[in-house]
Amino acid sequence: MNLINQDLVWWITVFDLPAMAGLFWLIWRTRQDSDRAMEHIHVKLEHRSDQFREALHAFKLEVAKSYASQSDLRDLEIDVLARTLWGEARGEGTAGMQAVATVVLNRVRVAQNRGKFWWGNNIIQVCQKPYQFSCWNRADPNFQKLQAIDKTDLYFATALRIARRAVVGVLDDATQGAATHYHAAGISPYWAKRETPTAVIGSHIFYYLV
Repeated sequence: MNLINQDLVWWITVFDLPAMAGLFWLIWRTRQDSDRAMEHIHVKLEHRSDQFREALHAFKLEVAKSYASQSDLRDLEIDVLARTLWGEARGEGTAGMQAVATVVLNRVRVAQNRGKFWWGNNIIQVCQKPYQFSCWNRADPNFQKLQAIDKTDLYFATALRIARRAVVGVLDDATQGAATHYHAAGISPYWAKRETPTAVIGSHIFYYLV
């Protein structure tokens, strides 16, 4: 009986345990590969979804231009710009919101001078270009808030006043150098490395990068 038990223990030790370990490793590796594949698919779907939303938005905007008056379009530009200022810089005061408005206007100016540009060709396209002004990203906490905000909010009322001046062309360039990019002082994006800021306004650092 002892000999049988010893043989059984030897068999389990030599064959069964390594086989089980190999099986568990194979299951773990398969799960890891599956998770990576799903993440890759998710990223691609998100990218395609953003491209579709952008194309649909541009189409809707072109259709709106066909039917809306210049006054209606100007009001829409003011509204979208004001919500962008509120979402991006409401904690930066008037000067901070003016600086962000300047970035939007400078991007529109670059696009107009070149015929078109990847970040959009007008105020609405520039503001809502995916992953540029983060408050318009669907996953950003500000996105739902800026949909509901109205002029009863003092910060939004200020943003509206700045946006009106920007749209009619009487807002001075607060960034002192036609800035097209900015970031918060607490972060270091890759695109800002070895670049010289044009201005530091509040907690935002501004650059001209074209």
